[in-house]
Amino acid sequence: PDYLASLEGGIQGLRVGVISERVHTDAVEPEVRDLVVKAISQLGELGAAVEEINIPLTADSAAISTAVVYADASAAHHDGIRKNLAEYDHNIQLRLLTGAILPAQAHQKALRLRHMLRQQILDALEKVDVLVMPSSSIPASLIPEKAGIESKEEFKEMLGGRRSFTAPFNLSNVPALSINCGFTSDNLPVGLQIAGRPFDEATVFRVAHAYEQATDWHTRRPTFEF
Repeated sequence: PDYLASLEGGIQGLRVGVISERVHTDAVEPEVRDLVVKAISQLGELGAAVEEINIPLTADSAAISTAVVYADASAAHHDGIRKNLAEYDHNIQLRLLTGAILPAQAHQKALRLRHMLRQQILDALEKVDVLVMPSSSIPASLIPEKAGIESKEEFKEMLGGRRSFTAPFNLSNVPALSINCGFTSDNLPVGLQIAGRPFDEATVFRVAHAYEQATDWHTRRPTFEF
């Protein structure tokens, strides 16, 4: 496909679905939500027809992804775990070992839920042309000083946090991208995530391009002092 040619034409009449479970939730920091909502409103001003869409399993996508990925990664690294575990990064060790002891029933349930989530997303994309939601529940964060997860509560927070905002489209095999839609009061970037139907990258690119033509967030660069 000629993706450059597909960028032209605007988004007049294009149907944009806002995933309610990933926008109107306490899991999203207020500043992030406000910027994302403003970006979605901008799409409406550009001529898109914006509507709310419910995709219930998106809220559980991080847990589904963890059960699938940890078990698969552990199987793929079976020999490495047995022979060279100490050579892996500490956090990777924890993930691989967790995957190694994950019950088969949990892995199989996660695979079934993955298919259900994908079907929910495909059903939603029958009603709209693209889906939008935050790229992350929080702005960019500091690299943790300590490796690993300190508590069960911290792990639950992680599952309901950033990972549950990128996992839905990873699990459902649909094209998605993230574009800058503003900055927080601490000058940290916030992303708007746009996803489309399988093999319809052209429409995803067109929506992103239309937004970037109407705003200047993507042109801003951080100032570094040396």
